[in-house]
Amino acid sequence: MIDFDIGTKFNDVITEDVIESWGTDNVILNGATGSGKTYLIENNLHTYAEDNFKSILFLCNRTALYQQVLLEVKEEGLHNIEVMLYQTLQSKLKEKQNISRYNFIACDEWHYVLSDAMFNKYTDLTYDWIIDQKDSCKIFMSGTAENIFNKLKVDEIVKEEHEYIIPYSYDYVKECKFFKEKCDVFDIINHILTTTDDKVIYFVNSTDFAIEVYKQFKDNCIFRCSTHSKNTQAKELNDVDCIKGHSRDLITFDKRILITTKALDNGIDIRDKNVKHIICDVFDLESAQQCLGRKRKIDDNDTCTFYIRNYSKKAIGSFKGGLNKNYNPVELFVEQRKEFEEKYGQDRDFHTPYIYNEGDKRKYNKLAYWKMICDSSDIATMELITYKELFLQRLGDTMTNVIDLEELEKMKLKSELELYLEDIKCEKLFKDSKDDQQKKLIDMIDIRDKRNRQQSSPKQLNAYLQVNFQMSLMKDRDRNRNLEDGSINPNRDKTYWMVIDGIVE
Repeated sequence: MIDFDIGTKFNDVITEDVIESWGTDNVILNGATGSGKTYLIENNLHTYAEDNFKSILFLCNRTALYQQVLLEVKEEGLHNIEVMLYQTLQSKLKEKQNISRYNFIACDEWHYVLSDAMFNKYTDLTYDWIIDQKDSCKIFMSGTAENIFNKLKVDEIVKEEHEYIIPYSYDYVKECKFFKEKCDVFDIINHILTTTDDKVIYFVNSTDFAIEVYKQFKDNCIFRCSTHSKNTQAKELNDVDCIKGHSRDLITFDKRILITTKALDNGIDIRDKNVKHIICDVFDLESAQQCLGRKRKIDDNDTCTFYIRNYSKKAIGSFKGGLNKNYNPVELFVEQRKEFEEKYGQDRDFHTPYIYNEGDKRKYNKLAYWKMICDSSDIATMELITYKELFLQRLGDTMTNVIDLEELEKMKLKSELELYLEDIKCEKLFKDSKDDQQKKLIDMIDIRDKRNRQQSSPKQLNAYLQVNFQMSLMKDRDRNRNLEDGSINPNRDKTYWMVIDGIVE
């Protein structure tokens, strides 16, 4: 493999002479967002192909990316480049249509064939056809395709010396904050909304939870999901045209918050200096990396803060259980066919989309199986070193300012709360319509349950104060007729709370 420095552009290092040296060998362009993968195809490769009467097929995985590349090809008059969606190629193959032969096949966002293999049953058709084009030079391109790139090298489809790498730089990320629970997202967004004028993108793993968050902040929100979503509410809320281009350096959404699923994972670049916060709880590592790369840095003053969910062992175990339901039977089919037939062969209720009949032969989806092997390996590593540590390994050395959000926020909250508690200690706190001192204490402590509901009972507040501050919350009735200055006590017979030092049972 050939490693280039961070910030290098492929067009500057892969010259026409290098392209000629490839012949029909296959190539990996393992490059960060903004490293010029598409630019190389439309410039150096196009020029070489045009001068040598060669043709190029440029494959894209999402409609937005397809339309962007198609427009560039038409505007530049690049007549020897045909732009096509992987899904279009897939349909042609399923319908057994004749497909032209090309000298070069540029496979953009190549991670698609693996990342979508678990829900698109036919990405293996696309994969097999591309690999079988022996007279074509295939150029596999992505910045987050470690797993499928490894397969290409293991299967000797690409030689080691033909992998060109330009690593990611996260020097524009001010802080990378890890949070534990999905409900923490409510607090993170609320804090940003109330203390800044910044914009937020939230990439969410669950469509159902995305809708919950949207409803909480809907006055400031835009919702974006796949047009193929089966969730009725999501379809109604979906604003597929929410990203608008105003200029070269302003491609953005109108409101403060964009809540989106992986539908925005690539093909749509956000260019907006006001987008200062990206929250991500997408579990799949390669998909999560794609999400984090959706904001493009404009200049050195354009910074961002990442918030990434650090999934607990319990949550990781839940994902593992879901994976194994599909993985275990396919593994048995591949590794021990006789045992598979004994266990599942006569079970009429058994069904998996990853094992299918083709004529009188039973086959398995090789790409889906590879994806499951990779996911199983990742989960095993997460269980050993935590989700956070594995994610940081994937992000690389330039992600330096890493913070455990929970601990940081606890420290900040505790210092503020300690000052407040010292200030009100031994004072009578009354519930009054004008100056509700009890509500202020409730808000300062701000205990929340799993559904993000604020807790207000004296018993819960007392328990919190005893555990965290060695203080207690007393409750009593004010029976004094007069205040210390002799005036009439306006709070006579009213219930008050009082914070005192020590643990009182």
